[in-house]
Amino acid sequence: MDGNPRAREAVTAAIEPLRTDKTVGSSLQAQLRNYGPEEIADHLNTWAKNCVLLCWCLKAEVKVGDELSVTATASDGEKCERCWHYTTMWAQLRS
Repeated sequence: MDGNPRAREAVTAAIEPLRTDKTVGSSLQAQLRNYGPEEIADHLNTWAKNCVLLCWCLKAEVKVGDELSVTATASDGEKCERCWHYTTMWAQLRS
């Protein structure tokens, strides 16, 4: 997952089942978890920081795992009416 089209394809493949079953309406509602061996964790962390912009997702985090993979879950945030991004910030500000 080095910012090339294959990385984007892996993210899209992880999000697509959520779109199909209507769990999310767009990739902006998705949170990504990237798994990879410890020896490439630094590279994955750099990729995850850019992933939000490159793949139009809410959040991306890195976990150490046996193999390189991506999973997606639905956001627990609310949609900002101004920018359309999903965030938990509004709930935190109200409390």
